[in-house]
Amino acid sequence: MTGGGQGALGGVYKLGAIRGIDGRWVPKVKLSEQTAKVSTPGIQNVRRFTAGGEFCGDAVYDELHGFGEDVGVELPGHPGRCWRVPEGAVGEDLLVPVFRGGELVYEIPTIQEVQARGREQLAMLTPAVRRLMNPQTYPAGIEWTLAERKARLVGEAGRGKEVL
Repeated sequence: MTGGGQGALGGVYKLGAIRGIDGRWVPKVKLSEQTAKVSTPGIQNVRRFTAGGEFCGDAVYDELHGFGEDVGVELPGHPGRCWRVPEGAVGEDLLVPVFRGGELVYEIPTIQEVQARGREQLAMLTPAVRRLMNPQTYPAGIEWTLAERKARLVGEAGRGKEVL
């Protein structure tokens, strides 16, 4: 469903993997003539990194592959342009299960807890990102081994190969 020229959501969920008959997950990509619309393969999550009491960036990653030793993030719209997660940075996954097998597995916070967390999270953005005049862009993108895997799968799909 679309909202025409007035869409309410700036993103779309797309299939990133399917489970094979043997139970293993197989990454998939959906091609598009517009680079920004090519899907990202895998079982994805988002990890936010913190260093020195401030957020330093977010990375979409594939849960099945995790992160390598040297964590870097490719910035959207800038293939090959990456930032490195600082050594010693601590990561927190932002996507957490709420339901599993139809059962609630998440402790729902009170509205007061949600408000307090929101204030705490905003305070952890650097002043350069929080400022209203000419704010610095917050670094967020795709973990670089996932970006490389995506590029490889797109190339293979474009050549008509089975994408695994």
